Amino acid sequence: MPALLVADLRDRLGGHGRRANARWGFLRPPAGGKVVWIAAGNDYRSVRLGVELTRAIRDKRLDLRLILTFEREYPEALAPLAELPRTGWGFGPCDHPSAVRRTLRRLNPLGIVFAGVGPRRHLAGATASLPHRLLVGVAGAAAAAFERVYPFNEEEAVSAGDTAAPAAHLLTLIMPSQVDPNFAALANGPRSRTFWWWHGTNPRALTGFVACYREAFPREPLFVTGIAPQEAPTAGLYPISTWDRTPLPDGALVAVDDPAWLPAVAAACTAVHFDARDDDCLWQALGGGAAASRRAGIVLPKAVLAPIVRQIDSATEVVRAWRTYRDDPLLARQLRDQARQAFWAERRLAASVRDELLERVFNWD
Repeated sequence: MPALLVADLRDRLGGHGRRANARWGFLRPPAGGKVVWIAAGNDYRSVRLGVELTRAIRDKRLDLRLILTFEREYPEALAPLAELPRTGWGFGPCDHPSAVRRTLRRLNPLGIVFAGVGPRRHLAGATASLPHRLLVGVAGAAAAAFERVYPFNEEEAVSAGDTAAPAAHLLTLIMPSQVDPNFAALANGPRSRTFWWWHGTNPRALTGFVACYREAFPREPLFVTGIAPQEAPTAGLYPISTWDRTPLPDGALVAVDDPAWLPAVAAACTAVHFDARDDDCLWQALGGGAAASRRAGIVLPKAVLAPIVRQIDSATEVVRAWRTYRDDPLLARQLRDQARQAFWAERRLAASVRDELLERVFNWD
């Protein structure tokens, strides 16, 4: 409780009265009609998922009032909501019992959809009696308490048991899979270079990989995701968010710190290696057609991806594989085609699962 009061005071002194009011359940839904509450969390992925679910439900049910709540605001993700009628969005309540009770009293929702985040203890208990509850893209919650669970991967599906829909990564539906090839031309300039991509969260692992990489590819730029420039100050990472569209210097290490660039990077790179798990990044890589590999111990979202996302256990072996791809364009093209095929298979499944979710909401009454 003291932490909530401190946060409340900080928000009010900082001019964020709306967030402070929402924390205690003072939410105002749009006027008229039954309410469906879409509850997102504090990370970009959850809010983006919440936005896409809100848009899809709005297209299916014009009679409902929709309200999306979140714990952190991402204006670029929320921008599409401005065009939707009878739709509200803003910060959500904390999990204090009085805030939860006040929220439910003011919204009186027909149903609630948890987007990429499970309910906290008091909200879970207070919403147990609602007519409809869906859980989308998150594991670990009490799946039996939900009408239907929509897992993004096979681990989530196992934990959800009989309530689970087929595991499908719904965000593949909005991942760009075909991008303007100008990115590679701009990054290369007059030179002909091959691009590569490494994903991880351990700066020491990046340092070790770069040492091997530069012996084999002294000129080719390496794109890095999962590590911000300030997290690896000795690596010399160049943030793509500051790129001025001039050709990248030879041997540049480019941190993809702006997610808007990720589809173009995925399409431009011949191959990617995952030193840490990131399912969103993996599907984007496959959609872009990058030949993919992973470090030992990384669990794939689906077992069917095992022959496509090869396990490679050392930096030396990764670099050796990449040299093979560079020297054998036909092999590289075959692997890239397999990656795209896997992505499109997932997208088709995601479309069918989304349609089932929307049909379920359509029948709510």
